[in-house]
Amino acid sequence: MKSCYYKDISILEDKKKANGYYMWNNLIWGKGLLDAGVRYRVGDGKSIKITKEKWIPRPNTFKIYSLPKLDGNAKVNQLISSFGGWDIHIIKGNFFKKETNQILKILIVGINRCDSQLWHYNEDGQYSVKSGYWLGHSLENIMGPSNTTPQTSWWNTFWNVKIPTKVKMFIWKVYQDWIPTKINIGWRGVQTNGVCEAYKNSADDTLHTF
Repeated sequence: MKSCYYKDISILEDKKKANGYYMWNNLIWGKGLLDAGVRYRVGDGKSIKITKEKWIPRPNTFKIYSLPKLDGNAKVNQLISSFGGWDIHIIKGNFFKKETNQILKILIVGINRCDSQLWHYNEDGQYSVKSGYWLGHSLENIMGPSNTTPQTSWWNTFWNVKIPTKVKMFIWKVYQDWIPTKINIGWRGVQTNGVCEAYKNSADDTLHTF
């Protein structure tokens, strides 16, 4: 009877540990989901670091890829004129053409209002279960190491194609964005202007290169 009692206690403890592990994993997953879908709404721009915060309405990182000539801790308010709109001259002088256009399309809520955060995947900026589920499902398709999506099946087929291994590795590096373009090596700490030598107004990233 005593041994059965301790056996039951052991089972209960295992269940508690399993439930705790499950809840912890859910919390981590939920935080990751919020991090992937939340970005800043520009108000006075005083709390948003230009090069470090997520404020560009462009998934998936919401961060800039230009390398502005501004201080590393410069805030978005330095890009806003005294009249409350974007300072076009400063922006054009520090960002690539494509990114300049994206910044100029951002609606400034008001220079007398603080910056705030919004959920990017709903028009009203509010999180919803539907949009959260959609984003979570998309992230699993992209990042899941053991999923059985069509993308995974495609790569399994690709690795079995009879072409030189070095060609396969090159295509894989392009897909992973590991090609040493100016943008990529800039993100790794190498000093570069990030500009394509042939097209001076374009960012030298993987997409542009090919």
